[in-house]
Amino acid sequence: MKKFPFSDDCISAFSFISIEEYPIHSHLHMELIYVVEGTLSVKVGVSDYLLHEGEFTIINPFELHALYASDDTNKTCILEINTKFYDPCAEGTIFVSAYNLYEDAASEDFSKIVNTIKKIFTLHLSAVSETKEDPLIFPVKAEKDRVEYEKVLLRSLLNYFELHFTSEYFLLSDHKENTLRDNALQADRLKTILFYFYEHFPQKIQLQDVADLTFVNRYHISHLVKSGIGLTFSDLLQHIRIEKAEIYLLGTDMPINQIVFELGFSSYRYFSQHFKSLFHMTPTAYRKKYQAATIRYKDISYLSPTSIYDITEALEALSHYTAKNSSDLQEKRCQILRIPFGELICHTQITEKNNIPNAKHINFPNNSLLYDSPYFAAVMLGCMENNMIDFKRKFPQFFKPDTNISSVFGTFPGNMTSEGIKKASFYLNEFLESLGTESLHHINGCFSAASKEKITFLLYNMPKDILALLSKEQLLSPQILKTVETAAHSAPERKYIFDMNGMKKISVLLNVFVKIQRLQIDLDAFSQWQRLGYPSELDKKMISLLNEASAPDVHLQKLSLFPCGKPLEVTLPPFGVQCITFWDFTQSL
Repeated sequence: MKKFPFSDDCISAFSFISIEEYPIHSHLHMELIYVVEGTLSVKVGVSDYLLHEGEFTIINPFELHALYASDDTNKTCILEINTKFYDPCAEGTIFVSAYNLYEDAASEDFSKIVNTIKKIFTLHLSAVSETKEDPLIFPVKAEKDRVEYEKVLLRSLLNYFELHFTSEYFLLSDHKENTLRDNALQADRLKTILFYFYEHFPQKIQLQDVADLTFVNRYHISHLVKSGIGLTFSDLLQHIRIEKAEIYLLGTDMPINQIVFELGFSSYRYFSQHFKSLFHMTPTAYRKKYQAATIRYKDISYLSPTSIYDITEALEALSHYTAKNSSDLQEKRCQILRIPFGELICHTQITEKNNIPNAKHINFPNNSLLYDSPYFAAVMLGCMENNMIDFKRKFPQFFKPDTNISSVFGTFPGNMTSEGIKKASFYLNEFLESLGTESLHHINGCFSAASKEKITFLLYNMPKDILALLSKEQLLSPQILKTVETAAHSAPERKYIFDMNGMKKISVLLNVFVKIQRLQIDLDAFSQWQRLGYPSELDKKMISLLNEASAPDVHLQKLSLFPCGKPLEVTLPPFGVQCITFWDFTQSL
C-alpha cells in the first residue's frame, strides 16, 4: 500500500517518470496515468491494457494494479489526487480503467479532458521549476493562487470523469454494446446491483434477492445485467469473487482452501476453473509468481511522545479497550490501612473482561491489502461479525434500542429509577449509613468502621459517576451520607457500555479468629431487567420482582484467618456491593 507522499495541505502530487516495472500495488488515493511518449502496459484487476501516446487510465483508491514497460521506452505522467480533496469511495463512485471506452463514451468532451490534464501537468512543472523540488515528484504547494487554480482544474476534470466514466456504464468488461449509456434509470439500477454484489459476494445471492432490491421482476434483472455489462447474472457474481481472490492470494497468507470458503465457492475445482479463465494460471501458480513482488506493506510513521502520564491514569484510560483475553493489561494497586481491630490489605486489580471487544483480537492484519479498502466492507464486516457473536450473546443490552433503556433506566440518574427500582448505589448508601461516621475510614473501593468487638467493610465497584467525583475530605467527612447521596442523584445518566468497570478483586487479611456476616449484591436491577427481556413498561408486580431479585443476599460463616494464611478474597462484578462484618472470637476465649 503506497502512502500519499505529501502533507494534508497538498491536494495532488505529480510524477514525470520512465517506467520499466512497477509491481502489483494499490494506493490510498485516486491516480491518473497519462502516457506522453511510447507505450505502457497497465494491469488493473483481471484486465490488461496497452496505453499509447496521448492515452490515459484512471486507477481507483485501493485498486490493485501494476505498470510494465512494453517493447518501447516510455515517458509517463502520474497524477495522484489526495482523498481529502476527492474520495471516490466516499462519493460512492467507481471509475473504469478501460481507455478504449473513454474516447467512445466522451467523444464530445474528450479533447477538453486531455487539455485539462495537460494544464494540470504544466502547473506542476512550473511549480518545480521555481521551487527546485525533487525532479520526479512535484507537489503544487507554492502560491495560494496557484493552488486555487489547480483546484478549479481538478474539479473540472473530475466533473468530466463523473459524467462519462463511472462504473454504472462500464464496470467489469469492455462491453462496447452497452445499451444503458443513455438510460439513467437503468444505469442507476445496474449500479445498485453491482454494489449489492460487491457487498454480499461471499453469500449465496439469488436472482430473486436482487429483484426484490430493485423492485423489478427476475427476468428484467437478468436482461439488465446481460445488456449492461455483457455477463450473465451468475458469471458476474463469479467474476467479482475472482477479483477478490486476487486480494486474498496476494494480500494474505491464507490457505487457498480457506480462500475458497471465504469467497463463497462450492469447491476448489469450481474456484480454480473460474480463476484460470481470467488469470490463465492456477491460484497456486499466481500466488507463487506475484506475491513476493507485491507491495503489501503500508508506510508507517511513529509519533513522538508529547506527554508522560501517570501509570494509573494511563491504565484507567486504556481499561475501556481491553477484552476477555487481555489479562496482560491490568491495573494493580495495593493500599494498606491499619486499624485497631487488625490489618486490612486492599489489593485492587482491575481487569476489563467481556466489556468492549479488543481490536487486536479482530483479525485485521496491518500489513494486508485485504483490509485496506472500503470496497471490501463485506470482508471486514464478516470478520467483525464472527468476533462479536460471543460478545453479543453475553451482553445483549449493548445492542438494544436506546428507547427501552431510556424509558426505564436512562432518564433518572441516582439511587432509584423513575419506577422506584432500587439501583446498586441505593444499597451502597444504605450500607454506608449503617456503618456510622465516627470511626469511618476509606481507601479505594472500600469503607471500613471498627469497634472492639467487630469490624465492617463496605466493598464496592461503582462507576466513576457516583463516587469518583468525591474528594478525600468529602469521603471522610461527617456529612458522608448526604455527600454520597447527592453525588449519586446529580450524576449523569449511566452509560452501560462505557461506564462499566471491570472485575475488582479485594483481599482482606486479619490476625484473629472471626465469624463473618456477608451481605452482597452481585447483579443490580439493570442486569435483572435485562434477563426479563428489556420490558419497556413495568407493572407493580414486575417492579417488586426486580427489587426483590436485586436485594442483598445474606451469608453467615466461620473462618480462622492468620496473617500468614490465605486471605479472604472478594471478587466484585461491575456495580457489585458487599458489606462484610467480622466478629472477634478471641475476646470470648
